[in-house]
Amino acid sequence: MRFAFLSILFFSCTLGFTQGNWGSLVLPQDTFSYWVGPNNPNANWRLNNFNDNTWQKGVAGFGYGDGDDVTILPNAQSVFIRKSFQITSLDSIGDAIFHLDFDDGFVAFLNGVEISRENMASALPNANEFANNLREATMYQGGLPKEFFIGETTLKSILQNGKNTLAIQVHNYNATSSDLSCIPFFNIKLKSKGNPYHPTPSWFNPPKEFTKSHLPIVSINTNGQTIVDDPEIFADMKVWYNPLGDTNHINSSSFHYNGKIAIELRGESSLTFPKKSFKVETKDNLGNNLNFPLMGFPEENDWIFYGPYSDKSLIRNAVTFELYQSLEGYASKIQFFELVLNNSYEGIYLLMEKIKRDKNRVDIATLNPQDTIGEELTGGYIVRLDKIEPNGSPGFFSYPTPNFQNYGPNYFQFYDPKDEELNSIQKTYIQSYFQEAESALTNSNFFNPVTGYQKYIDIKSFIDYHIMNELTKNVDGYRFSTYFYKDKSDVIKAGPPWDFNLAYGNVDYWDEAYKTDGWIYPYPDRLWWTVRMLQDYSYLSQLHCRWKTLRLNEFSNENIETKIDSLVNYLGDATQRNFERWQILGNYVWPNKFIGNTHKEEINFVKNWMINRAEWMDMQWTIDCPQTSSIYYNQNIFEATVFPNPIEDAFTLNIDFSGSYELKISDVFGKIHHKENINLEKGANHLNPFNLASGIYFLQLKNEQGITKSIKIIKR
Repeated sequence: MRFAFLSILFFSCTLGFTQGNWGSLVLPQDTFSYWVGPNNPNANWRLNNFNDNTWQKGVAGFGYGDGDDVTILPNAQSVFIRKSFQITSLDSIGDAIFHLDFDDGFVAFLNGVEISRENMASALPNANEFANNLREATMYQGGLPKEFFIGETTLKSILQNGKNTLAIQVHNYNATSSDLSCIPFFNIKLKSKGNPYHPTPSWFNPPKEFTKSHLPIVSINTNGQTIVDDPEIFADMKVWYNPLGDTNHINSSSFHYNGKIAIELRGESSLTFPKKSFKVETKDNLGNNLNFPLMGFPEENDWIFYGPYSDKSLIRNAVTFELYQSLEGYASKIQFFELVLNNSYEGIYLLMEKIKRDKNRVDIATLNPQDTIGEELTGGYIVRLDKIEPNGSPGFFSYPTPNFQNYGPNYFQFYDPKDEELNSIQKTYIQSYFQEAESALTNSNFFNPVTGYQKYIDIKSFIDYHIMNELTKNVDGYRFSTYFYKDKSDVIKAGPPWDFNLAYGNVDYWDEAYKTDGWIYPYPDRLWWTVRMLQDYSYLSQLHCRWKTLRLNEFSNENIETKIDSLVNYLGDATQRNFERWQILGNYVWPNKFIGNTHKEEINFVKNWMINRAEWMDMQWTIDCPQTSSIYYNQNIFEATVFPNPIEDAFTLNIDFSGSYELKISDVFGKIHHKENINLEKGANHLNPFNLASGIYFLQLKNEQGITKSIKIIKR
């Protein structure tokens, strides 16, 4: 009955809210009646006609430990509070918003009818029950309380003229928890002028109308269920997506997707944020996985809906993935959209592909249970370094022989296939392979290109991954969200990149991560492979030359600024809506070091931080490289020159290897002006100027082995 009714509660109004005159029926400074657990109150405590004269009296917040409590409840396992209020005219009210700042779980009732809950499993929890998840209060940190919208039709089916009662029970996560919080607000929209009730809090911002966007729009209806970390729940999802960039209208009956999903929360520290991120699986009506080309992505069923919150630039993950894709390594495709969850506008989100084995994601072979011998046993595997999850994150410690001095053993987790999908032979194989790779690294002859670590490790991918982690100064780099994969008859490759919301100086708990100088790879709590590989001059020189080549084009200051500006321009006025929903600009959100008063200030910080960081790296990676050549990856290195340069009409491209090449010409902003596959002969090749206007360009050649050479040219 609870879930059936709540589906009406959340969807009894049209999508799209209007601003108007609002008042408060319940505020923290009101006097509440309260009951402290762990003994249950009277079973009728939530009803409007319950007599609470024997209960204690106090004002909110109720709790302890957060510095936001007025009525102190030492070591309370739970607290039950009630507040009655008067409605002078039911006809004069519209929608309502219930706000609550709480720690850790709660259920709220209006005249005995449930209106919202979070982190509580039982329909009517007993006083000695614990919340099923942790949640930190936010207002004492400068944040806002959690918001729950109630439509006018539903509200009027619950309220009555005269006396009404808001009743809330709040529960702790465990008996030894250091805090508990309960700070309630109940605000209603008024249809007439004037306000016979309390003024709304100073932070309260009436919800604005949201009916259309140039971004895709996603609307999710959980049918009254609470989205939790685990297990996933079955829900309905509608998506409006016009691939040609036309405006999306939330009231349109033309859907890109209109069907079922499974959804659960994702993240760790981000679970404490009021703006949540989600794991989503597209499903058919029977609950089976449904591969779907969501927002133009290749067909799949596993998705991430990432909600940037502490990253107030909104773009840290997006710009990282786009930069990494320019290196021709796999990183999740991205698409910004706006989310409406249970009729509540939730702001800007980023659609990302979940990391998994797939021809359009990590393109490695499928490892089947019967693959236990020969080449079939050798791939494909994805493993990772990450935090240990509550289930223990099954995996293995690697103990190289000899050990690497001053560093402990690495713990690699089985990611895809999962632990339960691998048999003992497969687990033994991948564990042994990683241990052999580490032993090759620690061996005194580790730099030998035939018998050393290069026998097990793909230098190309590790150099690019190294550069990406250092350019962003990713605080979690080399230790968390760090992935590796291995295909059949292949070596270990680094990647894909993941979770860069704490990169680019967005950290206040470690000063080194905020600075634009200094490396992050050497710290002893991180993967030591990079430290060891840098002792190999071959790796070191290839790293330096790869960086210098990237700085000519993909990672030039101009290209970095262009990528950031293009993302900001694409977000457009959705940015304003996001920060009207989440009023965090100018306020501290963990773990911000820099706090901008505007989104533009946040963007400028990221842009300036990246350029300063890149220019510092220029001064560190200084090994001389053959002029205008790419000498990395120990593959077929080639030389090429342009004559004359500056060019006017036809010009000559001299090259020292015949073969098929991809030729690309781009300007200093990264815009591609010409691209073709071309067969070039050793020696002189006469080319036309490709209708280039006067200016500076980069001519890039890529051979069949993936080696890239970039030449700066000037067109008169």
